Amino acid sequence: MGIPSVTRFLSKINYSISSGNLYDIEFSFPPQPAFKGGKPSLGDWLAQATNAPDYSRKTKPLDTEIISMLANEVQIPGVNMTSQDVRGVKKGINMKPAMAKVYNEMDLSFILDVNSTPMRFFQAWQDYIAGNFEGAEFNGDPYGPLFAKKEKQAFATSFYNDYVCDVTIKKYEKFDGTNYDNFHIKLVKAYPYMVSSIPYSAASSQVVKLSVGMYYEYSTRITPPKQRKKSD
Repeated sequence: MGIPSVTRFLSKINYSISSGNLYDIEFSFPPQPAFKGGKPSLGDWLAQATNAPDYSRKTKPLDTEIISMLANEVQIPGVNMTSQDVRGVKKGINMKPAMAKVYNEMDLSFILDVNSTPMRFFQAWQDYIAGNFEGAEFNGDPYGPLFAKKEKQAFATSFYNDYVCDVTIKKYEKFDGTNYDNFHIKLVKAYPYMVSSIPYSAASSQVVKLSVGMYYEYSTRITPPKQRKKSD
């Protein structure tokens, strides 16, 4: 074949390479009644707990778009193959046949806005998992004084299907000056198992970031039905 020319190489890759800053992340909370078994649904709880305190006591819908906009780093999780040793197939030959796929956890990083919205979002999600939303007010700030003063003697962890949701990472590419859908990675039944510490310092002002780790059952790659242009 010989050494390919620069022109041939560029034509093979359509004169472009993948851009690391063209992505989106979407949280798909399952439709549930506002109150199920005497407790709020995950989406309803996050809508109340994520928004900054509204002293007019008006309920605002859950805005996950701002969470996506503040996503500083998003990783497509890797996959490892587990294997089993099979010795002595032939003299001196060992085999490692594949046994199963192991999906790595997902790590995310967010920039905090003035309301620390990502922190509110993921901490409230973990509170919902732990079940310590009991006693919270739902006609205003659920983390108000009444909630803070209530002593928690024990928690009843929420049911698994009540606190998980699908997370979709959408990868876009720029072609002819326009961003197009390339592929989606769907993480099925995910939830945040880790929310990092947030360091503050008296030194020069810097952007405050939050790291989040998420578990999920498995991931799958989805080709968009059409090469849709990314909406602004």
